[in-house]
Amino acid sequence: MAPAAPNPAPQATQPIEPAQPIEPAQPIQPAQPQQPAQPVQSFETAQSFETAQPYEQIQQSATPPVAPNAPDYTASAPYAATNNPYTTPAATPKSSKKALIWVAAIAALLLVGAIVAIGIFFMRAASKNDEPTVTEPTSDGSGGTDSGTKTSSSYPDFDTITVTGSGDKLVKIPANASAGVLSFSEKAGAILTVGIVSKAGTPSGDSAFAGPGAPPAKFAYGVMSYADKAAGVKIAGTGSWTLKLSSLNRAPKMAANQSGKGAAVFIRDADAATCQTNYKGSSNFIVEQFGEPYMMNLAVNEIDSWSGTAEFKGGESVVVIKSYGNWSINCG
Repeated sequence: MAPAAPNPAPQATQPIEPAQPIEPAQPIQPAQPQQPAQPVQSFETAQSFETAQPYEQIQQSATPPVAPNAPDYTASAPYAATNNPYTTPAATPKSSKKALIWVAAIAALLLVGAIVAIGIFFMRAASKNDEPTVTEPTSDGSGGTDSGTKTSSSYPDFDTITVTGSGDKLVKIPANASAGVLSFSEKAGAILTVGIVSKAGTPSGDSAFAGPGAPPAKFAYGVMSYADKAAGVKIAGTGSWTLKLSSLNRAPKMAANQSGKGAAVFIRDADAATCQTNYKGSSNFIVEQFGEPYMMNLAVNEIDSWSGTAEFKGGESVVVIKSYGNWSINCG
């Protein structure tokens, strides 16, 4: 067994330093004595607002500085007294404004009333000129009946009615002449239109132009079963004219081979047929066929010269031709 190690030699200790002496405390300075508080001045001892100098006096006493050699405007005439073109006019009193408004309102009412009165005057004058006028039937033959062969008994029978006039006119159709033939001619220089109207004044049938370049107008009226009853003839325009109303019962009978010039009205009583038709002229060429009940056949409706066929229905009917030239209808 090995021998134990010898203990180490003890270390030498450091000597302890002596403590430092404590400094003596500084003596406390005695407190400074406080100054006594100033007494508060009461509101009674303060200067009152009554004794203070007024603001107006202060303003008046304060004299503004004046620049040297500055012009003195105080002695000048007031600006409004000078020749000032921009002087503001004096305000109009409210009572004067109200009076002006009333005067303007009354003047406007008077003006409107005058315009209405003038309008009523002219309307009455115009309506007076348009009042229906009827002449007594005039006889074209002897014994109180129209000349010519009676070709039908299907329509009202009456003597021819002739009316002459100028310008606008509304001619009443007598109750016993509700269907017939209208013939219309005008003097040179006249420009007119003529048409059938109902009792209400609305168009109720054919119409035509009468004037330069137009042939004398002729058409049937009262034959359209679907139209209102013919009650008058309305003529409008300028110039002199002659109107004739005649019975359809005395319209010429249409031949198997018929020709003519211008407008025409016929009674056709034949079987249905296809007819060779020729027209030489300008403007419209129209062939219409009317029968009962509610039969309306537009056989031809062409413009300018034309050749072709026209289909006619059978039975008694009224044929109306509107033309500006020569025509022919050949049914064989």
